[in-house]
Amino acid sequence: MNFDNGAYIFYLRIKSRTLSSKFEIMQNIDMKKIIGSILSLTLVLSSYAQVTINEVQADNDTTYTDLRGNYEDWVEFYNAGTSAVDMSGWMCIDDNAKDSADWFIMPAGTSIGAGEYLVLFCNSDTGFTTDFGLSKKGDGFFLMNDEGIVDSTTFGAIDADMSWARETDGDGAWVIEETPTPGATNSEVNSIRNATLARLNVYPNPSASGIFNFGQVVSSVSVYTISGAQVLEATDVEQVAIEAKGIYMIYSTSNGVSSIARVIVQ
Repeated sequence: MNFDNGAYIFYLRIKSRTLSSKFEIMQNIDMKKIIGSILSLTLVLSSYAQVTINEVQADNDTTYTDLRGNYEDWVEFYNAGTSAVDMSGWMCIDDNAKDSADWFIMPAGTSIGAGEYLVLFCNSDTGFTTDFGLSKKGDGFFLMNDEGIVDSTTFGAIDADMSWARETDGDGAWVIEETPTPGATNSEVNSIRNATLARLNVYPNPSASGIFNFGQVVSSVSVYTISGAQVLEATDVEQVAIEAKGIYMIYSTSNGVSSIARVIVQ
């Protein structure tokens, strides 16, 4: 607390990512009003803090389509709180933004419910999208409102159809996801990506029939959707057959070596 020109300057710094606030309170203000104002602001900032950047994909070849079926960059937000957050007027920029004209302003009515996900496309020509794309060579993404930066992340070059994501929704370290999950939870199966895995050779890939050959007998095979749901498990097989079209991750173990392959059923 400082004294300046007959007024008390009372500083309140609330750690909510990089947000901070300052109150200038005159000498004779009722302290009950001060406390009430502090508590009210704390609640507002807490609602901002519960929204995070949860996953980013800057090189989307076959993972997730926009409303016109195009594969564009995207960013996923997650609301870890217990109440909905109005994101109208919030701003998004990337590292390449030169001035405010390059910012994306979320339209009125944009909100995210408690425990829900919101996917924003980047440089798409339809739907909920920014006018800028993300660089697959590495970029940064910032989510802001009129109070400051709500959340941000910076990433390097990432292979096509992989993403930059939090280990757990709304929290945890950032890691490379081999099975992106736009609009869905960052599932536990994706933690396998942190292990040392060899690349599993399968053919054909993509497959129109859904049959994938290994060229040898593998001891165990597990197949997952990109959202982490297991759809198949087998032992001592030379091939697997996946019925539904989509993108899958195949994990196998043979002779003590774990391997992985990302496959597409057309």
